[in-house]
Amino acid sequence: MSTPRLTSPTNSSDLSAFPVAPRLHGLSFGELRSLAARIHDLGACSYLEVVGVNAADELRSLEAAVGLGVDVVLGGTRVAEGVKILDGAPVEYWPFPGRVAGHPSILCGDAADIVASAKDLAATTGVHGLDLLAYRFGGDAAALAAQVVTAVDVPVLAAGSVDRAERIAALRDAGVWGFTVGTAVLDGSFPWRRGPADRHPQDHGRGSRPRSSTSTGARPVR
Repeated sequence: MSTPRLTSPTNSSDLSAFPVAPRLHGLSFGELRSLAARIHDLGACSYLEVVGVNAADELRSLEAAVGLGVDVVLGGTRVAEGVKILDGAPVEYWPFPGRVAGHPSILCGDAADIVASAKDLAATTGVHGLDLLAYRFGGDAAALAAQVVTAVDVPVLAAGSVDRAERIAALRDAGVWGFTVGTAVLDGSFPWRRGPADRHPQDHGRGSRPRSSTSTGARPVR
């Protein structure tokens, strides 16, 4: 099953203030459900990123997201089936635009095709945002992110290979709402330093998910 990640909004000028969390491996369904409940208890939103290597795995992960009670499902490519599974559940759906292949996932095709896919997905009932594999694209990742952000009216989150501060800054300049970080947290790509993020979570300002035009009509702050 796919694993949950916390996301980081990019509307701050202080990169050191972005909260990030590593991927979690090997937790049981009950433990994941408890984690989602704990995230809610702290006043935050929970996200589950779906990276299924086949249709069955992807659709099982979407069904699990409903059972876990997460707030947002990120990723996935089988959108027609996904919106049916999530229909009626209090879960937002942010699939991958473009053609995604392999594992780790690669974003295939040219920028024009990916932007066209993003526009189609953003106009799909039941889709609330997009999970863009910007740095898994063979061309200019930041330029692609900026094009997608400009083309759609839903929040755009960047995922995959966000493993250095320069990429975070480029994504912020491109106007994406946020990003995910996985193994880069564990392999030392982001050296740890003490700062405001070391306070207890209850002392933090609450970082809520962006509300898309299909939910409240508000756009992310950029």
